[in-house]
Amino acid sequence: MSAISIEKYDPEIGYCMLCGSNLIEMYLVDFRGNQIFRCKNCGVQFMNPQYTDEYLGDFYSRYFHEGVSTQQMRERIGLFKSYLATIEKYTGVGSMLDIGCGDGHFMEAAMQKGWDVEGYDVDEDNVTKVSERLRVCIQSGDFLQANYLENSYDLIVMHQVLEHLKNPIGYLRRVSRLLREDGIVFIAVPNIASVSAALKRYLELRGFRKRKKGSYYDTDHHMWYFTPGVLNDVLRLNGFEVIYSRGCHRVRAEDSKLKELIKEHLWERFMLNSTFYVVAKCLRAPEKNENVFGRK
Repeated sequence: MSAISIEKYDPEIGYCMLCGSNLIEMYLVDFRGNQIFRCKNCGVQFMNPQYTDEYLGDFYSRYFHEGVSTQQMRERIGLFKSYLATIEKYTGVGSMLDIGCGDGHFMEAAMQKGWDVEGYDVDEDNVTKVSERLRVCIQSGDFLQANYLENSYDLIVMHQVLEHLKNPIGYLRRVSRLLREDGIVFIAVPNIASVSAALKRYLELRGFRKRKKGSYYDTDHHMWYFTPGVLNDVLRLNGFEVIYSRGCHRVRAEDSKLKELIKEHLWERFMLNSTFYVVAKCLRAPEKNENVFGRK
């Protein structure tokens, strides 16, 4: 299908799809001309209008998965093992579903620690390659209709996924049904309240940063923008309790030991860097139309 013939945007919406409030306002227009709105009720920011399903399907069918070196692969697997060590403080080793599994390195780390893994990704060709390499079941297609058994997973991973989705609430509610009672979801997302993003926004508002305005929103493929507090509330709205959160670790072989210690005990602990993660326990299925934000 030619990208030229594809309608790029859905109609603009007049409410927040996370909390249902119509108290939304224009926040900025980035250098691509994409509009970012902010919900005054729950605080989430989102692209509005969003891309059409057809446009996203075409985009991800051409999405380039850059190869990594053996050293980079080892560093990633080591990073994911550290995440799993944190997760395993709250649940035993068991069954895991990796949503947005990409190159499969998170699954590979889990397999080395004894987890029984499955995966999901939108890229059918990449799914086939990773499934054959790891010899695990990975599905593609519509996640909300995919053939997964409810109440059957101890852990579901969404590593840098939620910000890409047109329907994050639909995903979270399905995740709550797929997890066993007291099962764990691990979510990592960009932090729109990071020091870097806040500084760039400050400079833009004062006219000092004019080139590529809002480039840190990555609107070529990101559509939702979270802070730790907003994601905490969104998860409570959908039947989860956040039990641990911190900034994501950035693996860089060239970092000194001192820099690693500063990042680990200051920058990441207080979630000042550009991404963060949460570990949340599944409590129950959410009530329809429940609003934990307490406002209309």
